[in-house]
Amino acid sequence: MTTLPQRRRGARDADDGQATLVAAAAQLPVGLLVLDRSGRVLRANPAGARVLALSLDEVAGADAAVLLADDPAVQDAGDAAWGSPRWLERHDGTSVCVRTVVTADAQAPRYVVWVQDVTAQQRHEARLRREAMSDAVTGVANRRSLERRLVHEVGRVRAGHGPLALLLIDLDRFKDVNDSLGHLAGDTVLSAVAARLRRAVRPSDLVARLGGDEFVVLCPGADEATAQAVADRVTATVTADLAVAGHRVRPSVSVGFAVTRGDETAEALLARADATMYRAKREARAAGTEPRSAS
Repeated sequence: MTTLPQRRRGARDADDGQATLVAAAAQLPVGLLVLDRSGRVLRANPAGARVLALSLDEVAGADAAVLLADDPAVQDAGDAAWGSPRWLERHDGTSVCVRTVVTADAQAPRYVVWVQDVTAQQRHEARLRREAMSDAVTGVANRRSLERRLVHEVGRVRAGHGPLALLLIDLDRFKDVNDSLGHLAGDTVLSAVAARLRRAVRPSDLVARLGGDEFVVLCPGADEATAQAVADRVTATVTADLAVAGHRVRPSVSVGFAVTRGDETAEALLARADATMYRAKREARAAGTEPRSAS
């Protein structure tokens, strides 16, 4: 039979063990929260409170149902594994990206939630993805990104979501800028042209730098008339004067476009637009006029 002193010693040992666990949890870089079945916080460590953008004084009783949203899998404690990253809105209105493990307490109607704040990691990975798909000089899509989007859009046209227009834009006499003002000035012109192209096209269009002084605009859903209107806006917008390295530069462009309804490959569409662009360039030179657009 257990004596009263033994029971008291056992209670003290249990309290000491719980205090040790609480102290250890307070030092963890990973959030630990105990929630009731409605998602209210019963207890949290400092990292868990930070995930919710609350102080330790504020976290008890706070609504943390967002950690249980989207039906996260409730796992057995022995088989727990981190879930996929997901973005949540916190109590201060900011967003946080977390991974969670949710387990049900077998002894009481509550959940134990482990939560990792992976916001910095996710933003870093997103930045790396953007850089891999963006042109380093101009910030628009690079050739790799263009090729992926072009194949995707041609596939959509074949599935009946067409047509698709592709504009090929070549800066005229760009080599003169590099030779006379230097490559840094040339990069300034390229960046300015890219920004002007973004303003000239529709929100649904993609602007990409193909390489050198060539740009491409993809126009999903655009027929010949729409593509011509976009090409005219591109020519008018790009050819305004530009201040570069203390000089006035007036960029000029040759624009060609092609429209497909799904009966050709992405490479064939690009080649056809390239041919019309060079035809426009030749005709403009022969006429002694500024380059214009052609289809």
